Amino acid sequence: MDALLFQIVHLLPANLALGVTGPEDDRAGAFGMEVERVLLVGIVATACMSLCLYLIHWSGFANGDMVRALGSLVTRRDENSLPVGWVIHFSAGAAFSVIYAQALEMTGFPVATLGVPICGVFALFHGSVVSLLLVVIIAEHHPLERFRQAGLRIAITHIAAHVVYGLVLGLGFSVWDVGL
Repeated sequence: MDALLFQIVHLLPANLALGVTGPEDDRAGAFGMEVERVLLVGIVATACMSLCLYLIHWSGFANGDMVRALGSLVTRRDENSLPVGWVIHFSAGAAFSVIYAQALEMTGFPVATLGVPICGVFALFHGSVVSLLLVVIIAEHHPLERFRQAGLRIAITHIAAHVVYGLVLGLGFSVWDVGL
């Protein structure tokens, strides 16, 4: 698995921006962190975010079936939207983990002690932006009727789920004391 992630990371053009320079620095980013760890923490944080969304969805508070909503934006129908949604959701979660790691390193604060609250604040901002876009733009143009209704409860749901993502991401970064 580690070798596969290594191969994938080295195929991405973003490697130059992440500081992967050559054999002497094959696995480390610009600030000494293994990119694979950032991606792995991002996948775990995305899974926790998904669990949060579905717990809220199953509680009846709001429609938190974001994975199916994402997939159906592409497929334009309910059928086969879930696998597409999972790919989009986890890909975005992994990509955003790199952005969060870069931003966390740029703060200059120690990752081990302040990674969780800083990533939580980043996620609060991130979730607020996503919620605003979701409520104002995306829901109105969604191809499926059941995802066209987005109000305060949907916004709160997505903010909460993003904060869970950020806190788990920060915890993972702190445990491994990682950063790009």
